[in-house]
Amino acid sequence: MGFLNSARSRLLRSPSLRNTGLLTLGTVFSQGIAVAGTPLLSRLFTPSDFGALAIFTSVIAVVATCVTLRYEINILVPKADAEAEKLVILSIFSALVLGSLITLASWCLPSAIADSWGIKLSTPWLPLACLAGTVSSINAVLLLWLNRKLRYQNIATVKVIQSLIATLFALILGFCGFQEGLLAAQLLSVLCVLFFVGRYLPSFLNTQKRPVLKAAIKYKSTVKYVLPTAVIDVLTLQLPILMIAAMWGASSAGQFSLAWRVLILPASILGTAIGQVFFQRFSIAWPDSKLAWTLVVRTWKFLALVGILPLLIIIFFGQELFSLAFGSTWTESGKIASVLAPMMFASLLHSPTSTSYIVLGLQKPVFFLSLAVMVYRPASLWIGWKLGSLSLGLAILCIMEVLQILCFQYMVYKKVSERDCTS
Repeated sequence: MGFLNSARSRLLRSPSLRNTGLLTLGTVFSQGIAVAGTPLLSRLFTPSDFGALAIFTSVIAVVATCVTLRYEINILVPKADAEAEKLVILSIFSALVLGSLITLASWCLPSAIADSWGIKLSTPWLPLACLAGTVSSINAVLLLWLNRKLRYQNIATVKVIQSLIATLFALILGFCGFQEGLLAAQLLSVLCVLFFVGRYLPSFLNTQKRPVLKAAIKYKSTVKYVLPTAVIDVLTLQLPILMIAAMWGASSAGQFSLAWRVLILPASILGTAIGQVFFQRFSIAWPDSKLAWTLVVRTWKFLALVGILPLLIIIFFGQELFSLAFGSTWTESGKIASVLAPMMFASLLHSPTSTSYIVLGLQKPVFFLSLAVMVYRPASLWIGWKLGSLSLGLAILCIMEVLQILCFQYMVYKKVSERDCTS
């Protein structure tokens, strides 16, 4: 009891631990809902259905990354709320204008182009995916504003609501035999999140019109460097799904998709929550190089302790676990997970602290690093396809990804060290 009381006292005294705890709790609940529903969904829907969902969410991710021009990434950086408010308005306005144009353009595309992506459905799925991407981008802007205002309980609640709606409606539609249930549930969850997060809209969006042109000019380096980097990153991140579907078929894309879902659980549960708090605290700590680097190293150590056991379990028992949990049709997914596990472990350590480059002003070198990513990700799968082995292509991708993460972290370390030498 003494130990528990002491731990509780430390938690209450430490804003970082308390905020991380709130976000982690919300993420645990949201991911727990998804995990509980996946064994049922994997039996209600085929690997091809999961492949269609993966392509649908890939389009959402790409659109959501583009339409805000990435201005929202700076919302946590300004010391004054007035400047952050301008960035919120700028990001939402950009999302509405560009998102509407992209959705309209996708609606005008011939259906044969959408069908060539591997999804053959009765509904016009591509415009719906673009619409969902636009809504998701607005949700992300508002969640960053809540992060700035330290409204972590609201953020955690939204995460749980989104997961609950997506899983519950997918199960209902699956039991009803609706083939497109996974896609419909995904779209519905995004729209519901906008409804809930819209209640926390800052009052300045409704009562005042603030000039945002100066903010757009001040943060123009975001459009010049961060946006291309983010677009390249999200395209190359989603490209494996599209390439696997084109080269090995929608069923293999579904197998890869489920493996990816399971592997990102540690990053989703802890990485996202820690990353949001890390970004806010790192912005405050910098330019104190010692404090900033200490924060980075402590975050890495904690995440390494959390991720090492799941890494070993997946590597040695991946196929058996997937077959037991999701059914015999998902054995290939377990094999894929075993191959990708080291990459996901490295990503677990890297992702929560990756926003440090924004604060450190490393947009330009990170952009050039992302160009290399754009080459090796598709090249790895192409080599595997040429040699007739998806596993080999994924193994090459895994090795290259770890090397890229090491290069990124070296740039962060070098930048912090330079500051330490000049101070």
